[in-house]
Amino acid sequence: MKKKISNALKLEDRNSTVYPLSSSKCFHRESFDCPQVENPNNCPCKAIKFSSDEIDQKIGVYCCNLNSETLISSVECANFSVNITDVHIRNATIKSFNVSEAIWKNLESLSITDGRINNIKGQFNNDTKISCLNLSNNALSKFNSNFIAQMNYLENLDLSFNNITDLPTFSRSLTILDISGMSTIPCLEIKQAIDRNESYTRRLSFRNKNTTVCSAAKDWTWFKAAEKISIRQLLSDISEIPIHVLVPVTYKASNEVNGNVFLGGNEILCDCYAAKYLKDWFEVNILDGDEVNCSNSLDRVINLDVMKMCKFDDESSDYIYCIIAIEVILLNNA
Repeated sequence: MKKKISNALKLEDRNSTVYPLSSSKCFHRESFDCPQVENPNNCPCKAIKFSSDEIDQKIGVYCCNLNSETLISSVECANFSVNITDVHIRNATIKSFNVSEAIWKNLESLSITDGRINNIKGQFNNDTKISCLNLSNNALSKFNSNFIAQMNYLENLDLSFNNITDLPTFSRSLTILDISGMSTIPCLEIKQAIDRNESYTRRLSFRNKNTTVCSAAKDWTWFKAAEKISIRQLLSDISEIPIHVLVPVTYKASNEVNGNVFLGGNEILCDCYAAKYLKDWFEVNILDGDEVNCSNSLDRVINLDVMKMCKFDDESSDYIYCIIAIEVILLNNA
């Protein structure tokens, strides 16, 4: 039998932190602001009046330390009504989170963070108003692959710092995604998600791009030297291939590309290294390597001339250093 939780609460009117992803913001509060629960009958949630901007006043609900049995009743005890637009639940332990519950339907943002969610079942309905969904840092590993597919208003999704190995099917409205803090998602799956989203009206972009990596080992043998690849290397506008990918001689001897790789239509910065090593690697491994051009010249990569691109060989370099040393000596003696 579920305990009755007192809902004799005062509406707090104070500044709230907001999670700035875009024009649509996720409601987010810090751990030190958790409701003080002195006895089990007190509501572990509180209603908070806050501003998402200088004009718009909203009412959010903030909860801490919930579990599967008390999740819905605890949120409702905080004077929950249609006027509630935002919910943040911190440190919840949820065995199975049913996202099809009607209580989430009219929210603008929903954050369930810094806890544990074993599984997400069901899917949000297509009339769910949520534009920002934050499920970060919950050790989440299982979910219905279509749980957000029908969310027509969803713009921002944060799945960072979980244990997921697959991506859900995205809704067409999604524009900002955060999957940082993980290295378990295959690069190929992320690349396919990017490619699918290019046909949408607005292109998908990644939050915390510099700290987002994916697992490349089972996707591309040509990235075998680095099993974890930065999300930047998956974007369609490739301008640089990291040096560690192209190890001369030993690379080609042990890590031949077995699949088909196409890079035609891209441009890269051509320098001495590209002329010495990248040119030969393209001829062996890239089927349309003759369609990759230099961004800093009119040349094609496979037509690069080492003599033109590399100004000095080793002997010339030694000669230059010798001249510099002599000039330094002359200056000191002057």
